[in-house]
Amino acid sequence: MDGLSGAYAACCGLLAVGGAMKAAQPTPARQALGSLGVRLPLPAVRAVGVGEVAVATVTLFVGGPAWALVALCYAGFVAVAVALWRRDEVASCGCFGEVDSRPSGLHVGVTAAGLGLSVVAAAQGASGPVAEALDDAGEGPLVLALAAIATYLVVVALAQLPGLAAAMRDLRRSAR
Repeated sequence: MDGLSGAYAACCGLLAVGGAMKAAQPTPARQALGSLGVRLPLPAVRAVGVGEVAVATVTLFVGGPAWALVALCYAGFVAVAVALWRRDEVASCGCFGEVDSRPSGLHVGVTAAGLGLSVVAAAQGASGPVAEALDDAGEGPLVLALAAIATYLVVVALAQLPGLAAAMRDLRRSAR
């Protein structure tokens, strides 16, 4: 397996998780986009989420040109994350459905990393990480398992750390 296969798989995993959560609970993403002046009906936001899941799934199995679509998704996320972070007026970016995930520098960094990884994968014409794992019975399953754990940890970090940081700031202010 390629040395970046696990990172590529986690990149797709994060896209799939966010898409699934947007499809299931589109209201927060709709509200976040609305705060930027982008008005979409709930079915359109749901369709975007389903599209993200589809792009991630195809890329996980096929790779190749599909990586350009993953890069396109992450490019959009970077733009939205930066805009929401600068405004600092929304409680959630809508990335993960009903989970309050305030836009933060961490969001910007993670989405920029996803963009960078997917651009590299597209430039290399990388295979799909699952297809590679199926060809490598030794390391493949372990790499995919670690990518799934990494995806989970990134989702938890994006969903919980901004709120924790805000709570810590409030605690410090009240202690003065």
